[in-house]
Amino acid sequence: MLRDMGEWQKLVPRPGTSQGVGTAVGGVVALVFLQVLVWTGHGTWGMVPLSLFFVVFTAAWWRIGWTGVYVGPRGVKIHHPFKRVEVVPWDEVVGFEARPVRLPTSAVEGAVLCLVGARVHPTPVKLSRGRRFDWAAYLTGYDVVLPEEAFTAAVATLDKAVRTRPR
Repeated sequence: MLRDMGEWQKLVPRPGTSQGVGTAVGGVVALVFLQVLVWTGHGTWGMVPLSLFFVVFTAAWWRIGWTGVYVGPRGVKIHHPFKRVEVVPWDEVVGFEARPVRLPTSAVEGAVLCLVGARVHPTPVKLSRGRRFDWAAYLTGYDVVLPEEAFTAAVATLDKAVRTRPR
């Protein structure tokens, strides 16, 4: 599934996250609370923290929805949920591979998809290793956790993108 974002195509999407629905719900609820508080004058100041919560929820949900790996004419873009967005130029990209990873809150060893180049860039894409690992990956970093078939397909799709990259 390719998702176009201007010049970038999202090759590894976050499964099961509807960015638009979560953002819309959080935004509408925040606006309703703010409308009651500000425009009608009948709200209580207790609504301010609740409105701020929904504003933060909306922004967080939007950011989590962008999580994944993108390719474009300039290179590969890695969107981490709450960290930096990395853009690695094509001339620095050698390929993608799965590398072992152990999460601090899980005793199970898993795998992380890494961009290999001048240096290794871990992506937020992890291989599912069971419910405990998946929850640990999601709760510690809101990572994209894929079942084995989807993870293998993601590696193959990204390797194909590297081989057919714009020159």
